[in-house]
Parts: sequence; C-alpha cells; structure tokens
Amino acid sequence: MYANGINRYEWKILQDQYSDYALKILGNYSDITFDKVMRSVEYLEKRTNHTLETIKCTASSMMTIGIQIPAYSNIDLLNADTATEFSNYELGTCKSYQKASNYFLSRESEIFRLIESGYKVANENTFNHLDHLRKIQLN
Repeated sequence: MYANGINRYEWKILQDQYSDYALKILGNYSDITFDKVMRSVEYLEKRTNHTLETIKCTASSMMTIGIQIPAYSNIDLLNADTATEFSNYELGTCKSYQKASNYFLSRESEIFRLIESGYKVANENTFNHLDHLRKIQLN
C-alpha cells in the first residue's frame, strides 16, 4: 500500500467507506503479490503411491522428470522421504521419463494452473535426485 502513497490510517478510512478506489488498490496489490509469489516458484512436484513427477520451472520452459514404480512395490511415493530409497531399489523395474515444454500461457499463469491441478511447490532436491537416477538408469 505504501507504493501507492497510502498509510495505514488512510487505508482504514478507504476500507470503511467501501470506496471503488480502495477496491482498485486492493486488486492491484493482489495482482502484484500473486506475480511475486509465482515468480519465486522454481520447482513443483506431484505424487501418487506409485508415481512421482517433478518440474523445474525456468524462465522460458519447464523440464519434467517423472518416475513410476511397479504396483507390487512396497515403496510409497506419497511419503516425501522415499525418493531417496530409489538408490537402493532395482532401477530396472522403474519407468522414468523426461520432457521439456514451453509455457503455453505466461510462466506465472502456467505455474498457477499446475498448482490448481494438484502440484505442490517443492525444492530442487527431489528433481536433482530423479535426474541423477535417470542418468544412472540410461547408462
């Protein structure tokens, strides 16, 4: 609000009067906050019991790495710590994939769409681990 030259007292008055100006400022503030949060997202992931998909969100594209384990496996990918168990697991029984894609919409809109569809914001650890395992599997 300070960017618009409005202090707390003035903001309280604008809110109390339900002014269109206050609603406009709030809308602008919400858009700025949304963009800032979406720009800070670098990695996403989505898990089921037997699948794990991670996405690295760069400035111009997304790199997706996924892994699927057999249904008979006793590894549960819903547990966040299980990705590290893959180093001891028979990699030959897992299916993995990697794909790159460009954003259809703006980067921030695309990330928001993915979050709405069930992806969670993550850090680089799972992505890097799956990338390493995939390289081992391909060799």
